[in-house]
Amino acid sequence: MRASQINEAKSHSLPRYFLPLNYQLLRKLFLLLALPIWTNLISVAEAKTTKIQRIVLTGNRILTDNEIRKIMKTQVGKDFDKTELQEDFDRIVAQFYELGCRFARIDKERLLVKQFDRGLYLHIHIDEGVIGKITVEGNHRTRTEVIVRELILKVGTVYFYDEELESERILRRKSYLSEAEIISKWQPEAMQVHIHVRVNEAWTLIPTLDLPAFSKEQSSMLVRLSESNVFGSGNGYQFRFQQIREAQQKTRNLLSVGYQIPRTFGTHLNTIGRYTQKAEGDSWIIGLSYPLYSLKSKWGADFSISESVDELYWYKGGSPVGSFIRNRYLYSGQVIRSFGTKTNKSQIGLWANSYTSRYHESESVSVSTKNISYIPDDQRLEFVGISMAKQNASFIRTRHLNQMGRIEDIPLGYTYGTKIGRSLMWLGSNRSQTQLSFFAQHFYRSSYQLYLNSQSELLSQIHNGVIEAAILIVSFRLIKKGFHNQSLAIQLSTNSTFGSTSNRQNQVLLGGSNGLRGYPLRRFDGDNNLILNIESRGLYWENDWLILGSIIFLDVGHIWTKGNFLSSRVKRSVGAGLRLSSPKLNYRVYRLEFSYPLDLPGRQSKFPVVNYSVGHLF
Repeated sequence: MRASQINEAKSHSLPRYFLPLNYQLLRKLFLLLALPIWTNLISVAEAKTTKIQRIVLTGNRILTDNEIRKIMKTQVGKDFDKTELQEDFDRIVAQFYELGCRFARIDKERLLVKQFDRGLYLHIHIDEGVIGKITVEGNHRTRTEVIVRELILKVGTVYFYDEELESERILRRKSYLSEAEIISKWQPEAMQVHIHVRVNEAWTLIPTLDLPAFSKEQSSMLVRLSESNVFGSGNGYQFRFQQIREAQQKTRNLLSVGYQIPRTFGTHLNTIGRYTQKAEGDSWIIGLSYPLYSLKSKWGADFSISESVDELYWYKGGSPVGSFIRNRYLYSGQVIRSFGTKTNKSQIGLWANSYTSRYHESESVSVSTKNISYIPDDQRLEFVGISMAKQNASFIRTRHLNQMGRIEDIPLGYTYGTKIGRSLMWLGSNRSQTQLSFFAQHFYRSSYQLYLNSQSELLSQIHNGVIEAAILIVSFRLIKKGFHNQSLAIQLSTNSTFGSTSNRQNQVLLGGSNGLRGYPLRRFDGDNNLILNIESRGLYWENDWLILGSIIFLDVGHIWTKGNFLSSRVKRSVGAGLRLSSPKLNYRVYRLEFSYPLDLPGRQSKFPVVNYSVGHLF
């Protein structure tokens, strides 16, 4: 062989010691990175005097390193103790569990305990429980992404138990879902949390037909159609058609259309638009709102522009004695900032309203009974103001409280707040006026299935230091849930108005759906009323299609004018009825009641009054 060929062969050959040397390096590197954790712990445990030189924490985002180190008894500079380290692991996981991270754990496959000459190196990796997949079951019509977007839980984020509960509450508020349940599981093979959502859909296309009502002078027909889940998108629309025929008048066809997009452009921005034709005039509204969607939300806002035409009545003895048409142009907006925790928070907001109201006489009340003194003066008011609220409440779940069978989310605790605004003439108002309102609510539950709810609200208008108009609404409601879905419901409520009668547009009425069943609607009028309603509610049949119950009730009402509390008699009525509901109709309560008035002047019929209505009276 030639010398050049020999030199070339040497240049491509490897030293005899190269392979064994690299094999040893790779073997040591492998043992360092992949040595089983318990082998490390045993070897370290044998060296009982070994000091911990360094502790490294990774994977933790919810708790900081310092917060975790405060929990641990294993500290730098102390002797390593295997039992103590395991107890630290238990305390760390318990702390995450208390925060709602139900799937947090110590990843022992990534745990490293390594001894060096200067001491012990300890590496702890914390898996807080990241959501890896979300699936939905039971949505035959609603698109999966529509349901997933409503969840507080998101893929790639850490799982929290309270976010699961809140996500269920949000889904149950949707009109197109009758039931919602979230099941969370740990997937060992993927090392992630799997979120599975089960829903039952409600019927969202609701048609209504009012058959033509005929008389000698006129007839009318009404067709209404509403859909709250258009093509499974979560959007909603309303359509209404009314035909009115009057003698010697041209037939009028009145339309009403509306559309709502609760998640505009994939955000929480809610858009609403509605146009309504009425006999007295056309009305429309366009609104944008960004609600305080969840308990974690910090900002909220809403803005709207509207024009409305309404006919308002004033009643005396059950008959209208005054009516007027109100044209109102309204521009409103507010911004709200929320502070605090999910259960104890405060809110402060800035708001502004600009509305112009014009009034003119209506022709719907006969001249013989008309009293034009009830027509208010035209107004243009530009308000700016501030609102404040305080809430301390936590949610519980129950059934058969306000609805028939559905899981209800009840906030136990209290809420109160106030709103004050001022109209200024230099802003364009034709008069200076102050608006002041206050509200408060408290919900309590005892260990004996006794629920007590109190609500109060005060609305007032003040001009030159004098209260022109004010209304106070207070109610106390008590519900005692008994055996086999039987319950006793009691409500005591009062409405009071005070101020200048000439400028007052709110009237206190009593009768029919105003709290006294069996009497004509708006049969009694005054300045104050006091109403006691007692109901015994029973539930006898419940399945996936129909819920059937009954009701026995007693209503007691008293209404009076200022200074004449004892001048009028107390009015009473008794009755019974059926209650119907269905999961497919989103658990709406339909009532068919037979009531008998005991103190109706001039009544001679021995037959009860039949009434049909939707929803509980209280």
